[in-house]
Amino acid sequence: MQRTIFNFILAVEGVLDNILRSVLTALGIVFGVAAVIAMLAIGTGAKQALLDQMKLIGTNNIVINSVMLKEGEGGEETANTQQSSSGGGSNPQKGKEGKRPWSPGLTLEDLKAIEKVLPGVDKVSPEVVEQTNLVYGGKTGKAKVVGITNAFFELNNLGLATGDFFHQEHIEGGKPVCIIGQTVQTKYFPETEPIGQWIKCGTSWFKIIGVLEKRVASKESLENLGIRDYNADVYVPVTSAMLRIKNRARVTSDKIQQDNGWDDSENEKKTDESYHQLDKVV
Repeated sequence: MQRTIFNFILAVEGVLDNILRSVLTALGIVFGVAAVIAMLAIGTGAKQALLDQMKLIGTNNIVINSVMLKEGEGGEETANTQQSSSGGGSNPQKGKEGKRPWSPGLTLEDLKAIEKVLPGVDKVSPEVVEQTNLVYGGKTGKAKVVGITNAFFELNNLGLATGDFFHQEHIEGGKPVCIIGQTVQTKYFPETEPIGQWIKCGTSWFKIIGVLEKRVASKESLENLGIRDYNADVYVPVTSAMLRIKNRARVTSDKIQQDNGWDDSENEKKTDESYHQLDKVV
């Protein structure tokens, strides 16, 4: 015990005899420990932010986006290719350079082909998005109606707060049912239970069968990842979207006139917005 007290007194005397050195040593220890703690905190925060972003898009998802081929793209290349392959003979594309080559675009048939040909794919989800007007109880506003299947929710790590997912008969029959996001519920059903209510999307009425859990994500993260705010959308079976909202793959007289480049009623050139039936496949 006496030896311990002696060593303590000796240490105190050494510190007092070299005050400046002692202060500098203490500051070095404090700043060194603080730097290590700060680096660990920053690293942990960055890791968590990255994990949150990966959770938004899925860790092992492949996204196939449809690309709108603009007029003039691919036409000349197609013509030249056909001319070369025919050995300098007549060119069926001659005089049509600059025209968009015909393509069925991204359709549900591609979805079926992926499921059939690629055995390593666990789930496939189509996605078609249409901007439309929502009407309920005297309230109106714009929102996106998204045509999907149930695989969409699992691939994007989305759960339900209340209600049910789509049944198979909903998808096969194109039934007028929908699942809404939290923002839609807050705006149109602030004090009422939305399950079982009917909301008008465009010109069609849909019965609400479920409400999504709130997805917390910063606006910056959504913009960086190029994804929408899932809380603000209305989700319907993809077959219902094509039957009751819009099916871009459906051939109409107006579409034929637009593809030909002229509208007889107005005698001015038009460009079709999209010829893809689907916006993306995940």
